[in-house]
Amino acid sequence: MIAACSPIAKSAWRCIILFPAPLGHGSKEFWDSSAQVQQQVYDLFARAHAKLAVTSYPSTPSMPNGWEQMAGTSYCMLA
Repeated sequence: MIAACSPIAKSAWRCIILFPAPLGHGSKEFWDSSAQVQQQVYDLFARAHAKLAVTSYPSTPSMPNGWEQMAGTSYCMLA
């Protein structure tokens, strides 16, 4: 499941959240998908003018390129 945050109080930010379990399986589906599918998601982020994407940390040995772990959490972000 993917959710989008719209601008609030005329601010110019947008974010995309890939819900972690148990809220949904969007983050697992994203991390388990092929590079081609992930690129399609990144393209959708760009078309939505997203400034930030947040999801649960992938179950990979290293953080994917461009993603940063959010200190003290099991989440990461792409800004």
